[in-house]
Amino acid sequence: MRMRCLLILLFAVLVLTPAVAAAEGPVELEVAAGAASTFVYRGLPQYSSTDIPSLQLAADVSVDTSVGVFFADVLGATTFWERRTNSRLGNADYVDLALGYQWQLDPSFSLDLGAGLDLRPQAEDIDQRKEVLIRGRWLAVEGEEWRLIPSLELRGEVHRHLGVFGMLSVRAEREMGNGFVFAGEAEGGWSYYLESEDRFQYGSVKGEIVF
Repeated sequence: MRMRCLLILLFAVLVLTPAVAAAEGPVELEVAAGAASTFVYRGLPQYSSTDIPSLQLAADVSVDTSVGVFFADVLGATTFWERRTNSRLGNADYVDLALGYQWQLDPSFSLDLGAGLDLRPQAEDIDQRKEVLIRGRWLAVEGEEWRLIPSLELRGEVHRHLGVFGMLSVRAEREMGNGFVFAGEAEGGWSYYLESEDRFQYGSVKGEIVF
């Protein structure tokens, strides 16, 4: 119930703040709502027998200062229907927070370095995990109304359990007018944890509307 309320609050923020994104200045805000074919938490598919689609809401804020660009990301995710979570891998609903610094190495490539905090209010054993992250994005192709953006993200666990997981994605974006963008994304990932002999891989596709 607490997570549902949290997701409702996040959705309200995403609905009420698009006007800020249109304001000119050093602060840029991007909000998105979408659906993914596989529910993934920290590099681990959350269902042992079948892939369950998930609903995702996100907000990304970047601030361009005299010393560089700082970013803050918020992602909330839940499932569409009754959750049959593999409890050994994690909890279904979650909120992911990330803060960091972005280097624009050239007009088509950026590198992010930061820290992440994953919150699972309904989890009984571990309700949060702390991580360090590094993420690279490459604007591979750019047309008049569309662009293709591959990215690679690595995260390392720094709280309680030592591990690492990575996500490789290819994202296609198309301008829809009036500030809206449709994005389709294909993603694959893997994870490794010292406390477990299992190795996990997953594949997922996602579609979202971005403003």
